[in-house]
Amino acid sequence: TGTGTGTGTGTGTGTGTGDASDSVDKIFAKGKNRLVALTKFSSDPSKNIRAKCGWATYDSASGDLILHDWPVLNQGNVSVQSTAKDTIIYVRANGDFEASGPATFQRTKDK
Repeated sequence: TGTGTGTGTGTGTGTGTGDASDSVDKIFAKGKNRLVALTKFSSDPSKNIRAKCGWATYDSASGDLILHDWPVLNQGNVSVQSTAKDTIIYVRANGDFEASGPATFQRTKDK
């Protein structure tokens, strides 16, 4: 599991009374001028994920982060870049990721 930071505007949905047992079901973030920048930190710095997209959704039930609208993702020496606006990149709770739609994957050599 990791923690994340982002820029842009966001909304969340959930119910509760405001005490510590309350939770958020989903968080939606839409970037100002069409860009959301996100970082998902890991205990292993080589597994940190940096991403940019037009908008993103976090699903608290699954722990998945879903990137929409020309998403780009970097993790260590791996880069994924959408080649179509409707490509979606799923970042799973365990740090794995996959693209649904056209995208290019690039791996650079370790230094």
